[in-house]
Amino acid sequence: MSITPALTRPNRLRGFTLIELMVTIAVLAILLAVAVPSFQRASMNARLSAQTNELIASLKEARSEAARRGVFVAVRANSEEKGFNDGWKVFVGDGKTEADESTVVVRVVEALPASITLTRTDADFADSSAEDKDYVTFGPRGQATVGYFRVCSSMPDMAGRGITLTTTGKVSVVASGISCSTSP
Repeated sequence: MSITPALTRPNRLRGFTLIELMVTIAVLAILLAVAVPSFQRASMNARLSAQTNELIASLKEARSEAARRGVFVAVRANSEEKGFNDGWKVFVGDGKTEADESTVVVRVVEALPASITLTRTDADFADSSAEDKDYVTFGPRGQATVGYFRVCSSMPDMAGRGITLTTTGKVSVVASGISCSTSP
């Protein structure tokens, strides 16, 4: 009678050694160190796009309402101190005055996240000191006050987006790589 070799060997426990586990953890840590900043950048880029599209939608809706109703419709910042960062309203009126209880409000946009800023700017996308920097107005025939906006992130070295509003009421993103520094 012969004894099979499998019966004479002691059973070895199968699994990972401590060294294999440490190498796997080290590789995962390196991959996460590379992936997390990239994911944060992609996430911020998506938020910038969402806020840019929200402003464009509000401007286009204001133009449409002005033409449909045959009256002036304004897009005005909710706060003079914080500007458009505190949100904005689309309402029937010339925009020079705040919307009150009797004003027909078409759309209300809440405050932006703290990580994003929206600024009314000059044509070169530098900060504006104009008196009408807190609103734009659309007339009954779709005409508009010229406006330039800059949407920026609080993330360093991330380019912002520039939005223009022409006198004919056309809204477009003209630059997706503008500088977000506060100096001109």
